[in-house]
Amino acid sequence: MNTISRENGLLKRTLSNLAWLLAGKVVGAVLSLIYLGLAVRTLKSEGFGQFTLVFSTAQAIAAFVSFQTWQIIIRYGVRHVTAQDESALSRLTGFCIGLDVSGGIAGCLISWGGVTLLGPLLGWSNALSNAALAFCFVILLSVRSTAVGLLRLHDRFGVGAMADAVTPIARFVGAIAATLWHPTVTGFLIAWAIADIITAIAYWICVMRTMPRSLRMSDLRQGWQAPRENPGIWRFTWLTNLNSIIGTGCNNIVLLLVGIFTGATDAGHYRLAYQLSQALVRISEMFSRAVLPELARAHASQEADNIRLLLRRSTSLAIVVTVVIAAALAAGGASGSSVSGRTCLFNGVPSTRDAWHCQRPWTL
Repeated sequence: MNTISRENGLLKRTLSNLAWLLAGKVVGAVLSLIYLGLAVRTLKSEGFGQFTLVFSTAQAIAAFVSFQTWQIIIRYGVRHVTAQDESALSRLTGFCIGLDVSGGIAGCLISWGGVTLLGPLLGWSNALSNAALAFCFVILLSVRSTAVGLLRLHDRFGVGAMADAVTPIARFVGAIAATLWHPTVTGFLIAWAIADIITAIAYWICVMRTMPRSLRMSDLRQGWQAPRENPGIWRFTWLTNLNSIIGTGCNNIVLLLVGIFTGATDAGHYRLAYQLSQALVRISEMFSRAVLPELARAHASQEADNIRLLLRRSTSLAIVVTVVIAAALAAGGASGSSVSGRTCLFNGVPSTRDAWHCQRPWTL
């Protein structure tokens, strides 16, 4: 009876975490239908393609200097939470913040050289190159990965979902403002940059209000002690960086190569094809983010039975969800091909080539 209760409790917490993650994504998807529709209609195909390339440049550089500190916080922080050692958790937080800031500064240096090199190859004007460089700086310095990890570590997925919803809301407002007063690629880059800044601020405000003891300045300054208190943390840190490079970094580099050799519009077409192929992967990523805190707790408490139970139930659920989604994609294939040939709702241009903007607008 205790085994069944424990198993159900683990799965219930995992599903609750997943539900909050999905809720945030649904809000973003709905609003993005509007704000990216405005961007497409305002910038047209070529302009929106340039916007996509600037965004991908920032993502690629961020991936190469990112250490995915939210994973580090969960992997090593759960032991400190279990032991109720707030000081050790604060030092770990300081270590992760240091990684975020150091990576951001390094990324700014890389982006300066990257934009200087890519600008002529992608046909960017001096004004757009300067805007792209400023956009990269904002994306790289708007650090919030550690804050995301702290909220997930303490099972505050609901609070995290609300903070994450700030991004689509801010982009929605910014897209309207850009359409009315600054209908250029630069205008939309400014809107997206401001949204990133506001989101980072929202995350850190949530952390400060829900777990202020994790941000004690006296302990944060001792972050250099975290590697000694958390054996293996450097190895795990570099593995997360490698995973970020192989995943997000390489994918965005391929997109930039498409833009260099075939143009901005075709780069957008490539992004559509890739994003559609990654639909199931994105869902599995959300599930892994939801289950990671529970796996970390089970590992920290050395409860092998809990790990086996959670893996078994999670795998079963993942298989069921995969079958359902695959069936839905197969059933919607005919209707999807029909939609792809229609005029884009927001674009107003009767062109099949522009239909990709309407099919996956939440991918940016």
